Amino acid sequence: SQRFQVEWTNAVRTGRMFSTEARVRSAGLDLWIAFQAVPVRDEAGACTGYLGTLIDITVRRQIEEALRASEQQLRMLVEHLPAGAVF
Repeated sequence: SQRFQVEWTNAVRTGRMFSTEARVRSAGLDLWIAFQAVPVRDEAGACTGYLGTLIDITVRRQIEEALRASEQQLRMLVEHLPAGAVF
């Protein structure tokens, strides 16, 4: 996405760590990835490159969404209980 490009370019320009989560489409599937990159520096402290990781967090995101939906259902149930109801 454009946001990813802007943030990554800014991190490279400033030589700082970069970390984000993004949804990507690969082989016809929607996946969530966590991306993190740290600068590699020479003896003088100059950034000479980046070392990074990509982790598939699709299952975690699906679980988080299911939890949000469950919490919303419970909240609606509690909000519409008759006065004085105990559960």
